[in-house]
Amino acid sequence: GYRITGAQIKAHYGTAAGRSTVSFDSKTGTISYKWGGTTYYLQTDGTWGTSTQTKWTLTNTGKLKSGKTYLYVQTSRYYIAYGTTDLAEASNFTVNNGRVMWGNYYLLYYQGSALFSSSSSYAAKWNAISGQVTNPAYTPSNFKLELYGTNKDNVEKMANVSSSNTDATLSVSRLNNDAVKFTISGLAEGTKALITYTLTMEQLNPFINTLDVVCHSNKAGGLKLTQQFTSNDFQVAGGQFLFYVPSDFVGDTKKCKFTFENLSSKYMDETYGKGTTGNARNYLVKSPYYNTKGDGNQYATTGNEPAADKVRSEMCGDKAFKYNNAADLANTGTASTAATLEEYPYSEALYKSQGGTFTEDIEIAVDEKKPCYLFTGDETRYNIAPTTALEHRYYAYYLMDVQLLVKDYDAKCDLKELYKTTCYEGYAEKPMYGGTFKAYETGHSGDPKYLIPSDRAYLTVNMMKQALTTALAEKEATT
Repeated sequence: GYRITGAQIKAHYGTAAGRSTVSFDSKTGTISYKWGGTTYYLQTDGTWGTSTQTKWTLTNTGKLKSGKTYLYVQTSRYYIAYGTTDLAEASNFTVNNGRVMWGNYYLLYYQGSALFSSSSSYAAKWNAISGQVTNPAYTPSNFKLELYGTNKDNVEKMANVSSSNTDATLSVSRLNNDAVKFTISGLAEGTKALITYTLTMEQLNPFINTLDVVCHSNKAGGLKLTQQFTSNDFQVAGGQFLFYVPSDFVGDTKKCKFTFENLSSKYMDETYGKGTTGNARNYLVKSPYYNTKGDGNQYATTGNEPAADKVRSEMCGDKAFKYNNAADLANTGTASTAATLEEYPYSEALYKSQGGTFTEDIEIAVDEKKPCYLFTGDETRYNIAPTTALEHRYYAYYLMDVQLLVKDYDAKCDLKELYKTTCYEGYAEKPMYGGTFKAYETGHSGDPKYLIPSDRAYLTVNMMKQALTTALAEKEATT
């Protein structure tokens, strides 16, 4: 899927012209040599034949191509032409005065082989396929050109084209559209307008940069613990998130609820308040925004829906989405019929038809591990076309393996002397310390084997106060 970010339309009054026919020679033709009353045609394997008039095309890069086959010159002893399907192996050619040239060498018919020689004797002929194009008559007319922006009802730019104003250029930028609207009016009956247009487009980008995985306590008070997932550009992957929580955090239910929040991308537009100035309109499938503006309903959006409703979700999928049939094409497959690669763009309806469902309330029990499939999307901001298409949205998915473990732990404060003297009034000659707080499994405070990673445990203010008091007492210091 793509978005249109800018548009330019050029209008021209034109000059009256009658109907005309133009002949042309194309870059496609046959290569032949006539010998003894028989005409031979160059085949794709470098031989000559009489029954098939093989058509060759001289590409813009100087390759001679027929179907998937290119002509190349083998330079071992003789300069012999052969066919190859490897573009990198193909030789470069030109056509001069109806002769096929490889550098300064002519393509020859020689005893049934295709050779190149500096002599033009026996040189083969290039037979260009010619044709005619009929240009219709043209009568210029005055007309008005109007170009719209992000609102299909508001004209952004306008120009009147006439014999006194023969050319006009209209441009609009900072679009995020599924289409560009323009109108032409005022033409005389039976006449047409001459216009060209250029669109600036950008691929939709559903890939995210960061996302918070939040563990919520079921106890009163609403404590929560957050870990952040970080992704590289265009990485479709996920992560494993182990949450170590004390027994008091879990409570009697022995379960915690999980949500996914604060989705962020480096390419979001300015409406997300992230300081980014891209064009991406990222959202989570099953976010509050998606639940009201899901696939098929995006055409009812205004483009100004709250970003906060897009970047969080309390739901996740329970299985991967099958984006293609690549698994069916594996060497280990047992299918008895031929198959080709097929791709399946994501939609919620297709996901459900594949057996996927969304968990309404993500609740994980202690020692349980749950795979959470999150789908992220990007879309055009303004949908002004009268038609509708899912191509105006594009998706990626991430697998988040979330596990809940109970570990009661102790808080410890490691003090490090920063200054020998503070030079502070009343304490000028006393040292100053800095403190680092760490969590250890209960009964193993200070033992590195039982240190809990800082992103997997939390310390309450009271735990930190007590740890600091204990550390200061050991130093015989005061707060």
